[in-house]
Amino acid sequence: MGADALSDVLRAVRLCSAMFFHLDVRAPWVAAAPA
Repeated sequence: MGADALSDVLRAVRLCSAMFFHLDVRAPWVAAAPA
């Protein structure tokens, strides 16, 4: 391992994910998302 163990771990692990949200954006620029 190199000098930074966390960097080595993050290089070795591949994380794949996606998160989607429906936003209702209105003046005065407020974004609301359902719980």
